[in-house]
Amino acid sequence: MGARGMLLGTLVTSLGSVASGALAQPAPAPASAKTSAEASAEASARLDPASTPLDLPSLDALDVLLQATARVAPAQAAPEELRLSLHGELELRYHANRDLRLEAPLSHPELDKLGQEQLLYGWLRLRPALRFGTDVELAGQVDIARGLIVGDTTEWVGAAREPLDAPLWEATAAGAKLRTLWLQVQTPIGQLRLGQQASHWGMGLLENDGDHATLFGDPSGGTLCERLDLVAQPLGITGPLEIGASGGLVFEDRWAQLLHGERALQLLGTAQWRSQSFELGVHGGYRYQERDHALLGGQSSLREWLEVGQLSVAGRFVAPVPSAPAVLFGQAEGVLVAGSTNMTRTAEQARSGDSETITSFGGALVLGVAVQAQDLAQPAPADEGKPQDRSAQRIDPQRWGELVLSVELGYASGDAQPADGTSRRFVFDPNHHVGLVLFEHVLGWKTARAANIAQDPSIVGRGAPGLELWPSGGGVAGASYLYPTLLVRPVSWLDLKAGVLVAQASADVVDPARYWLRGEVASYDGGNARRHDLGLELDLGVDTRLKPSDAVGIELGAEGGLLLAGHAFDDEAGEPLGAQYLLTIKAGLEF
Repeated sequence: MGARGMLLGTLVTSLGSVASGALAQPAPAPASAKTSAEASAEASARLDPASTPLDLPSLDALDVLLQATARVAPAQAAPEELRLSLHGELELRYHANRDLRLEAPLSHPELDKLGQEQLLYGWLRLRPALRFGTDVELAGQVDIARGLIVGDTTEWVGAAREPLDAPLWEATAAGAKLRTLWLQVQTPIGQLRLGQQASHWGMGLLENDGDHATLFGDPSGGTLCERLDLVAQPLGITGPLEIGASGGLVFEDRWAQLLHGERALQLLGTAQWRSQSFELGVHGGYRYQERDHALLGGQSSLREWLEVGQLSVAGRFVAPVPSAPAVLFGQAEGVLVAGSTNMTRTAEQARSGDSETITSFGGALVLGVAVQAQDLAQPAPADEGKPQDRSAQRIDPQRWGELVLSVELGYASGDAQPADGTSRRFVFDPNHHVGLVLFEHVLGWKTARAANIAQDPSIVGRGAPGLELWPSGGGVAGASYLYPTLLVRPVSWLDLKAGVLVAQASADVVDPARYWLRGEVASYDGGNARRHDLGLELDLGVDTRLKPSDAVGIELGAEGGLLLAGHAFDDEAGEPLGAQYLLTIKAGLEF
């Protein structure tokens, strides 16, 4: 084994994602979205690990050191060279879990479970790119297929963005899906990008491209926009200040889908100051969204709208630990969303024409320490009688985070009063993974079932307005949490990881279906809404990365989580939810 040097640490995104993403994903661009492969390739191009002083760690160096993936990065074209590339990934996941207790619909009292205990899930994603020199690039992402291949299907959770209620060849969204297709040109005034893009800012709490690896879980979906971006560096290409502006239509995110008639216009601005070891940025935006909702069997319609301003402040840093091959690192993001809407409204608001006020906020903070390991290529054997060339020991050093210990704290505002005229609930983007079971599995499915029940046509002619937006999709919603994680890499191709999640509801846990249909203030399981204890979760995992060649990577692994559910999930008789587990076995091919 080689000598052990410097340290590692990294921070990542900004609008609301947390520690797991901090350990495994590269830093995204502030205004124009970059995939993890792009960010890693750019950081690698800027970094010469053999000549970087270990006592002067940089954010770029840490991103490279902490990024653990077998993904094949696209080759950069030489000046005046036209280069076509096609990379991608084929991934399979076997999931096993305990069938989750859910509230039974009034029209189907026998459906008191999710109905799913095991399944095989997979996807094939292609990343074609055409580059001309270093100034022009045409690139995209296409999902050829993604979804449930074989296994149990869910029941009565169709309000979820990905309900897993049918095999992928039968699903409504079956078939190839164009995720991104954009043209990027480097101009004298800055970088210009036009087309369908994945948007990512900060820790990915509000805008997340769904293409960043995380410590636990898999990315999916993401914020996709049809827009024009301009990113400029007014102090010069090597200067610390970067300013971005963009505008366009949202193609798909948690709140809108353009193909479903939901039209969302966004105007965004970003300013970021970056030094070698420190980064601080501000991201602000305006969003106006509308849709036509049919009334009276289609005889008339109502134009529903949403108008909000969004503000996110994000930063990260890295600092050396004196006299040790380690670094301290940190990252944080805070988000505020404020505005009004008539998509969510009470009966009184519908009669008076008053709108619902939106005031929600959330944030996350990660602090950690990383220890660096390093392998140096061994010098070639010297010819007999000739001295050995010691400089060969500096050829192709490989560095990685041998030990990464971090703790993440997060908060998302909750809403205990569904009918007071103000929406306070904040939801992290689901691609900011915090654990495996509590948020992604248990609350993800419970919020989807609640939305389905609230719009049951056998009970109501029209569900409570806005409840189709209630499913969390697996994101942190209305909760505060503490999430320490540990990542150990005894060798560069092996990850041993663990996490402990402790979470509390940030407001009373009120099931909107029970509230609107029965007038009850109760939790999703019918218990006391004032019980805020969400539970304790333990996560473990192992990942391996093999590189048979520069053009192929193989990823194998397994991860699992055990949730000891808190009293927030007790039913009306006081019966606890019981322990919930989820196991995932992973296999992937990168090319």
